[in-house]
Amino acid sequence: MIKLVFYFLLGIFHCQAILQENPPPTPRSFPACVLLTNGGSRVYCYGGSLQRNQDGPSGPSNEVDILDLSIFNSPTIPALTWKKSTFAYANAGVALASINNDSALFLYGGNQQWPKNNTGYIVSTTDNSIMASLTAANPMDSSLTPFIHESRVVTLQNGTIWMFGGQLINYNLRTATSSVFLFDPVSQVLTNLTVPTPGGNTRFGHTATLSKDGTKIYVIGGFIFPPETDVQFQQNNTQLTDIWVYDVPSSQWSTVQANSNQTTPPAMRTFHTTNRRNHC
Repeated sequence: MIKLVFYFLLGIFHCQAILQENPPPTPRSFPACVLLTNGGSRVYCYGGSLQRNQDGPSGPSNEVDILDLSIFNSPTIPALTWKKSTFAYANAGVALASINNDSALFLYGGNQQWPKNNTGYIVSTTDNSIMASLTAANPMDSSLTPFIHESRVVTLQNGTIWMFGGQLINYNLRTATSSVFLFDPVSQVLTNLTVPTPGGNTRFGHTATLSKDGTKIYVIGGFIFPPETDVQFQQNNTQLTDIWVYDVPSSQWSTVQANSNQTTPPAMRTFHTTNRRNHC
């Protein structure tokens, strides 16, 4: 039985009672966050779309917020201390992953085209400086690297970055390709794996969670549509019970039906979060 814990986001950085000090991150949607554990546990969040209102700016943000998790060793929950800084460029819906033993970050895609036709960057976790630019020329092939918004990313146990799904920003917000992309942090090469997906479809607004043994990736929720098509985003009843499973060793997809103790399946959802329990 697959046991995954769902954490539902009712808003970005919603716990305002705790975050009133230090100061809290700027409210925004579609930020990219990753857990860093080397050198002390901390959450690193970048970018996102600023809320549209009459009193402030709108559009993508370049804000970086880092939360030190060591304070949770306290017997009481203290006010959360965020360290705020900025990155050179603003973006939202970026694929973000830790690489090189948490010394650097992999940033890819988003809804704002990077300067000079770059598809992403390798960024230092120490000072947010750009260590390398990932371009569509060399080593990356523009025919294999569409600029993707909200692609889901997983760091495999061998350090390779796995990406799947999202929207194609360069093509009027069509659904993304059904291909799987693998990024090697050492060679900085992005590989396109054309692997048949269930029903030949792709997903958008889903989650991707790596199993404890590193052999499976579970894709849950979101919209299920044919790849590279203009679509009307409407939910359907298969979105949460139709779980796609990517087998890492064989690079093959399959589907499973989740068991539930509920008389009715969980409500459909997109842009949620999932996490793996330690024993799964």
